[in-house]
Amino acid sequence: MAKANHTLPVAPVAARRGVLLGALMSLAGSKTTAAAAPAPDTVQSVDAAADALTASLARLHGGKWSTTVNHELGFVLIVLKGGAK
Repeated sequence: MAKANHTLPVAPVAARRGVLLGALMSLAGSKTTAAAAPAPDTVQSVDAAADALTASLARLHGGKWSTTVNHELGFVLIVLKGGAK
């Protein structure tokens, strides 16, 4: 009897980046109530999108996540605290 292969193929880096970009774009473009949604194209809207993605990663993968947004450098970092499992 043949042994089943249950491993998932690893997506190329470009494909994973596309998924993350799509997730960020969907968060940035999502419609919420006017009181809860920051004005578009503001520092607050970028910070809110980063926080929403961080919360999604925590729900999906567990653990505590850290978010760093540097608007001067145009840099966003979201990382699992304590490193990858």
